[in-house]
Parts: sequence; structure tokens; C-alpha cells
Amino acid sequence: MSPALFFCQPPFSVTLDAMALAVMDMHAHLSKTEVIGLLGGQYCRERRQLTVWLAEPCDSLSTGMQCEMDPGMYSHPPSCHPPPLQGL
Repeated sequence: MSPALFFCQPPFSVTLDAMALAVMDMHAHLSKTEVIGLLGGQYCRERRQLTVWLAEPCDSLSTGMQCEMDPGMYSHPPSCHPPPLQGL
């Protein structure tokens, strides 16, 4: 299988609860340091669907060091400015 064909179809779909999205969005817009948090949800193997129900913001100390993300986490580096609130 060629690499182009391999990436045409995602391995699973993601459904994101509106409240979890709102928590991540507000966390990114209100934080002056790196944004990091935990995600909670469930994966259905039969439907190949990941459902995210919960986002839990975490405190972080911005050290300038890179770290690897574990599955179930979200992050937004402080050097990236959050998008404007237009269109919400």
C-alpha cells in the first residue's frame, strides 16, 4: 500500500463534547503560560470511534523544555497565540 493511500482514511473518528471543547478553548484563551490538560472519554472498537466527554485543565510551569504528550492530554505552547474569538 502506498503512503498516500494509507493516510486517505483515518484510523478512527473523534467526537468531542461541546462542553469539553469550551473548557479547552477558555483555558487556551485565559492562560498566559503553557496550556496543558487531561482528556477523558471512551473508545468504541466496533465503530472505531473515540468520544471525548471531559477536559480537565491542569496547572503548568512554563520551563521552555519540550515534553512528550501522553494519550489523553492536550497542550498549547505559550509561544502560539490563541485565535481571536470571532465566529463563536
